Amino acid sequence: MSRSMRKGNTPALNSQIRPFSPNLTFKTDQLENQVLQPCQEKAEVQYLRFEIQQERQRSSQLEMQLQCEINQRVQNEQLFTNDIKILRQQNEDYKLRIQELEIKFRENSIQYQTLLKDSNDKVVTMSMEIERLHNLQLNKYNDNNEQVLRQNDQKQLAQELIAIQKLVEDLRNELITKQKTIYYLQEQLQMTQSTQRDNIGSNSKLREQEKNIDQLVSQINVLTQILEDKENSLQQQSKQVENIYNELQQVTLFNRQLNEENRNQKQALDQAYKEIERLNRIIIIKNQELQDSYHSENLDWRRNFQDLNEKYHKCQEQLCFAQAELEACRATQRMAYLQQDK
Repeated sequence: MSRSMRKGNTPALNSQIRPFSPNLTFKTDQLENQVLQPCQEKAEVQYLRFEIQQERQRSSQLEMQLQCEINQRVQNEQLFTNDIKILRQQNEDYKLRIQELEIKFRENSIQYQTLLKDSNDKVVTMSMEIERLHNLQLNKYNDNNEQVLRQNDQKQLAQELIAIQKLVEDLRNELITKQKTIYYLQEQLQMTQSTQRDNIGSNSKLREQEKNIDQLVSQINVLTQILEDKENSLQQQSKQVENIYNELQQVTLFNRQLNEENRNQKQALDQAYKEIERLNRIIIIKNQELQDSYHSENLDWRRNFQDLNEKYHKCQEQLCFAQAELEACRATQRMAYLQQDK
């Protein structure tokens, strides 16, 4: 209500109440005050009621807005709380994942170290086996040299045996020739004795010839004995030669068997060398594959660890930001409650 209305100077009342004379001015003012005072009070009460109603409406609107803001803040706080829980859970999951990756990395490292150690042990074992086979081959080579020497000795013995056999054959031929000569001389002697018995009459000549014949017979007997002794010695030498020949045959057979064994061992050794080379190539390839796999998995693990670490730091930052927003919301909510209480 305006000041003119409060004083009673409304346009309607001024148009109705007009002073008739200056003398009536004071009375008119009194009458106006008496008539207009209740109207002014009533209008003021209505205006105050109107203002109170508007103030109540504004208070209701403000209360509704404040309640909506409070509900929104509560919802936001609940969302922030849920986000914080999710971030914490993700943080725990990242920590567990990092621990699992570290454990897996350690296990893989131990496994790769074990495999490398086994491979190195296999290489060492193969090297020792190669060295053993090499020494065995050297021993076989030395044995082969000894066998070559034995074979040379055997060849020399065979040549000596051939010479002895030739000598025995010559002696046999000579013995046969001498036996034929003895048989011929015996026949001549018998013929001479018969002829002398027929032709020679004197006993003295006959006796002398008989003595000569007896001497010749004794010489023939001595020669025959010598030939028999030589034949016996030749037979013994022939037996010795046969024994030596049999021994040489046995040695030759043994050498053939030994050479066959050497060839088999050489083939087995060559096969073992090839197998060792193949295993060495496989071991080298496996070691390279293990090292490549180890390096690749190590790089993958480092990348995953770095990604998880970055995600972890981002989650930490988001968590700190959410906690700051939550604290700001709580402070704003406390201020709103304080304003509402006032």
